[in-house]
Amino acid sequence: MPDPLSLLRHVFGYRSFRPGQEPLVTALLEGRDALGVMPTGAGKSLCYQIPALAREGVTLVVSPLISLMKDQVDALRESGVAAEALHSALPEGEWPRILRRLRTESPCLLYVAPERLETPFFLQVLESLWVNLFVVDEAHCVSQWGHDFRPSYLRIPEALARLSHRPPLGAFTATATPEVREDIVLRLGLRDPLVLSTGFDRPNLSFRVERPRDKKAFLRDFLGPRGSRSGIVYCATRKAVEEVCAFLRDRGVGAVRYHAGLEDEEREANQEAFVRDRAPVMVATNAFGMGIDKSDVRFVVHYNMPLSLDGYYQEAGRAGRDGERSECLLLYAPGDVATARFLVGQAEGEEARRQGFRKLQAMVDYCHTPRCLRGTLLRYFGDRDVPERCGNCGSCDDGTELRDATLETKMVLSCVYRMGERAGGRRFSPALLTKVLKGGLDREVRSLGFQELSTWGLLRDMPREGIRDLVDTLAAEGYLALSDDDRPVATFTPRAWTFLKGQDRVLLPRRVPRSRAEGFWTPREEAAEDLFETLRALRRRIAEEQGVPPYVVFPDSTLRALCRLRPSTPEEFLEVPGVGESKLRRYGDRFLQLLSESP
Repeated sequence: MPDPLSLLRHVFGYRSFRPGQEPLVTALLEGRDALGVMPTGAGKSLCYQIPALAREGVTLVVSPLISLMKDQVDALRESGVAAEALHSALPEGEWPRILRRLRTESPCLLYVAPERLETPFFLQVLESLWVNLFVVDEAHCVSQWGHDFRPSYLRIPEALARLSHRPPLGAFTATATPEVREDIVLRLGLRDPLVLSTGFDRPNLSFRVERPRDKKAFLRDFLGPRGSRSGIVYCATRKAVEEVCAFLRDRGVGAVRYHAGLEDEEREANQEAFVRDRAPVMVATNAFGMGIDKSDVRFVVHYNMPLSLDGYYQEAGRAGRDGERSECLLLYAPGDVATARFLVGQAEGEEARRQGFRKLQAMVDYCHTPRCLRGTLLRYFGDRDVPERCGNCGSCDDGTELRDATLETKMVLSCVYRMGERAGGRRFSPALLTKVLKGGLDREVRSLGFQELSTWGLLRDMPREGIRDLVDTLAAEGYLALSDDDRPVATFTPRAWTFLKGQDRVLLPRRVPRSRAEGFWTPREEAAEDLFETLRALRRRIAEEQGVPPYVVFPDSTLRALCRLRPSTPEEFLEVPGVGESKLRRYGDRFLQLLSESP
């Protein structure tokens, strides 16, 4: 059996395993099932690709989208590995060729969509192959509590049972709460698995939530200094995609659009333009991205608030897959919450809606928390020992001053208490609470007699949006709890009672709305940046010649290493991270020549 470390070095061009990779590789090679939960960019694919190459036979990889399968196969072939993908977009006559290769060439990786496991013909073919490893990529799709549930994933245990022998089963995902992890183990039928989570932290990503008065103008200013760098702008609706994409195009930004309402041909053409660096910005709904393995996305902007932190972290995590510094920006507006509540309310089944509203509230809390954004995300996914400050998010690095909000907090909590007292214990929505604190006198307030409360109008001098923001911030900080339904009501928490009975102070950040996207981008050293752009241009030419995306040739991290190390011989070139023997043979001479000619 080939040595895993030797395969890592000679095939993939890396000198050592990253955290978590070696135990997962070892478990699968020893025939043990495994569940790997590793952040995007941490090298999940290598955890099964190396065991696949170390054993004779076929490794079957269940993957959710055609584009993801194609990217993986292209990358493996570039590294000299036998790999195939079986999907509905294959040209006629390709399946017999693939079948012949699977039966004659070993080892070989075969990528299939989960729906393929529902096809009797494919299951018959599967029975005739020697499958040495069964892999489930994006394994969170098997869980109904995950954010991309795919019913066809539930057929995986049945397909596994059809094999002449049961190979080890490896499941991998980037985002899974403890609840989803348990669901994955149960639904896939993992046997005594090694369950390994390396944590969810992505130190190269900076997170920020902004509340601009004009989102479009803010986005325009944000994109300005980023030039030709690749990025994704996510919008909640098709209409927003159309408006934002048109706005950016009118201002000279090379943007393309993607949503389910477009013709297949345009979606595919736009995706191809983005993946191959012909269009730097993709404006899309969440229909775009799960199958995109583009490693050099430098920023992800959420133009609207997503429905859950699960979905947000999955989408934001498409930035910086190569480990280079990248940005995750969320543009929040109160109206986003109403849109999100409507979308969650469309889910089928009371339990699904309840779970959806619970996850949505965690998302709203994230948008309002004064605490470290990275820490908030990591705690949500179950990470422990999270530092109070990361120094690389909007809550930690913008120098926001804390203000004493003790008095306003007492006013809000007292009003919640008085409203419930007058209405016989009933609880009311944050919207009505805001109205009472502002001193509103509409029919609803009068019918309940709230204008007679001592707390009515206590915050009449504060803008309505400011009051609602304060209420949401107190919910994010644990002073209030909002119910998990389409019309949430506010209730006290133990922390609220402790506060009202004690003398604790409440310190909240002083929010200064920004009209421009300043303070995000720090240019690199000019000379190094010039060489990097020159290397990018060569990479793009080679990619066009080979018919693959540029990042399949080399990721940005390898180009940065070339700028830093400046190899001058094939031996030195092979020492660059991400350069294996196959890529040295294919591209070494051209890159070495360019480096020798560069100042």
